[in-house]
Order: sequence, then C-alpha cells, then structure tokens
Amino acid sequence: MPTYRRACARLGAASVTAVLALASVSFTAAQAPVPEPLPCPGTLMPSDIAPGDQFGCGVALSGATLVVGSGLDDDRGADAGSVYVFRYGSAEVALEAHLTAADGAPGDRLGCAVATTGDRFIVGAPLRDEAGLDSGAAYVFRRAGGGWEQEAKLLPAGLGAGDRFGSAVALSAGVAGVGAPGDDDRGEDAGAVYVFVLGAGGWALAQKLTAVHGAAGDGLGASVALDVDALLAGAQFAGGGADGLVSAFAGGGGSWTERQVLTADAGQTASRFGSSLAVRSGVAVVGARSDGRAGQNAGTAYVFRRNAAGV
Repeated sequence: MPTYRRACARLGAASVTAVLALASVSFTAAQAPVPEPLPCPGTLMPSDIAPGDQFGCGVALSGATLVVGSGLDDDRGADAGSVYVFRYGSAEVALEAHLTAADGAPGDRLGCAVATTGDRFIVGAPLRDEAGLDSGAAYVFRRAGGGWEQEAKLLPAGLGAGDRFGSAVALSAGVAGVGAPGDDDRGEDAGAVYVFVLGAGGWALAQKLTAVHGAAGDGLGASVALDVDALLAGAQFAGGGADGLVSAFAGGGGSWTERQVLTADAGQTASRFGSSLAVRSGVAVVGARSDGRAGQNAGTAYVFRRNAAGV
C-alpha cells in the first residue's frame, strides 16, 4: 500500500522547500510559484450588514463566483447566519444573492465554513441544534435559472450533541467533505469527516471517515481540504498538547482510505499543525498557527508538492 513521506522543511518568510510524497511515485521539493495578482475592484461591504454580523468570517472563490459568509447575521434570528454570493469581474464585483438556509434558526452560525466549485457551493452551520445541542448541519446551494437555490440539506443519521458537523467544508467535482470535530466515535471530541457524493438522486452520504490513530480531544475535521484524489483532515489538538496532525486520505468519489499521518517538524510541540488546510493539483498546504520558532504563536505553514509523475 502506498504511503506518504515527509521531506525537507516548512514555509516561513523565505522559500518553500517542503515535500509530500507517495512511496509508489517520485516527488521533488520545489519553490512554490508566485501567482499573478487579481485585479482589485474594491472593498465588499453589502448595504444590509449590521454590527456583529461577522461578514467575511468565511470566503470561497471559484471562477467568477465569490461566496462570503456572515456567520452572525440575524435575518433568521439572532446569529442564524447567512451567505452572500458575488459575481467577480475584472472591473467590479456585483452582488448576486443574499442567502439563508430554508430552515435557518437562531444560533445556527451558518456561513463561517464555505467552499465552492463550478455552479455550487456548500456552507456549514455547526451550531444548529436539530440532532442535539450544537450537532450541526450543512447546506448545498446551486445556480439555477439565473439565480441561486438551496439544493440539499446535509444531515447524516447518527449526529449527536456537540458534534459541530459543518465546522469545516470542502467541495470538489460532485464530492463534499464535511468535518465534525466533536464526533465521539474514537473518543470524546476525537472528530470525523463525512463524505457525500452527488448522484442521480441528489446528495447522499457515502462514507464516514475517522482516523485510525484517533483519540479523545483530537478534533479531527476542524479543517478539511479536498481534491479529486486527495482528502486531508486536520486534528489540530492531537498529541495531548495541541501538537496537531493531519490525516491524509487517498481515493476518490465515495471511497477513501487513510494513507498516512502528517505531523510537524520534530520537536515542534503545541504548534496546532493542521489548523488550516488546502490541496489542489498536487500541492498541499498545512497551517500550524501556533508554531513558535519566530516567537510565541507566530505560526508557520508547510507546503507539500507532487512532481509531474502524479499519482
């Protein structure tokens, strides 16, 4: 079975020299390319936002679609949350829709976890109480008829109080990953990630992922990243002292297998490795927000790059 291996270093203020590798293929360390800057059409500030709304607590961009969460918006009750969708152009950003969950309720906090691809986006409501206090929920919206509509509500059976399902979300080519860092299957708050697949009948639960090494307090699923053949789930409190780790799953669609546990550099404790994640086209980035090498809680990020051989 192929496994991952770590090589080289971390991403700081200087160069990128970290590598993620599968034993079955060859990888090399490389400097990450510097992207071209996007045009800057101005500051986004909808006319209806109010004090305390926390507009901007979650953001996602795909093509010309920009999604911005407002997790404490009160349109459906105090702190129910909402999402704004903008159309991004070279000269301006135009508001397309201001959306709430069809059954939004006070305290849901919809909007601080968002992900989008193509004509769909997914948004978490981790403090929704439908299956118990703070059990959570997630919603999928799609573009339809020139506007946006709620396509699905994701609420898997077995959710319980405190699971916080929807704390992190990811979306890629008809597959959605939703983190539930309070799941107790492998111990209290060990965490889990649910995988949903879009089929002819709509969105359906395909798999529930937990870490083989999972333990109480890990909080797996507080961060999630997804690509066609890679799914990463962060457990920033693993290790007993917030050392953190990342479970790397390989597969696709509704079938995923944990291949390796990624950790911070040797000797780096309480760094909260895995506090944020991104993966796309063979490049993965892992945030360690409390890394102390440049001072207390200065933070760092690790970049892992796959070579042209692919997987």
